[in-house]
Amino acid sequence: MVDCNWTSQDGFFDILYQKQFRKMWLLAITLVEKPELAEEVVQDAFVEVLIHIDYLMTVERPDFWLQKTVRNKALHALRERTRDAKRLIELRADGLVDDLAARQLADVEETDSLSHTKQLIVETLTPSEFHLLRRIAMEGASYRTVSEELGISISACQKKVQRIRKKLKKQLSRNNS
Repeated sequence: MVDCNWTSQDGFFDILYQKQFRKMWLLAITLVEKPELAEEVVQDAFVEVLIHIDYLMTVERPDFWLQKTVRNKALHALRERTRDAKRLIELRADGLVDDLAARQLADVEETDSLSHTKQLIVETLTPSEFHLLRRIAMEGASYRTVSEELGISISACQKKVQRIRKKLKKQLSRNNS
């Protein structure tokens, strides 16, 4: 949440930027998987903040608005990459693309598939569930470490992860049907 004691638009923007940039970059990187693209997405989102700053100064949680904007910008960037990849496919079919471009196209297609799965995970899980799963499954933290961070027992931590995995499995099977 952003402090409500700013005196100007500049102060509001500075506070929002300082408190939210890293969080928004982490969200963007989970969606687009490329650090430079994630940074571009977040920068575009902060440009939107400047455009809508009068409105954002009146809302209770501008960080929620910013998070939604980052998601939308990331999805837009992924759609653009997919569109560009399809154009490359058309050029390749016409014999106008070399082997390097073909390998780059394969990389884009694989990244898009992974991005779709990550997007589904982010949309399915609550932020606390995503954090827990990321710490255990992606960062390799021990159940003991994470349970201490969360102030819960190890067995409660294990049970939460089990429920999260079950929830994801169910959602992924729905989407693949």
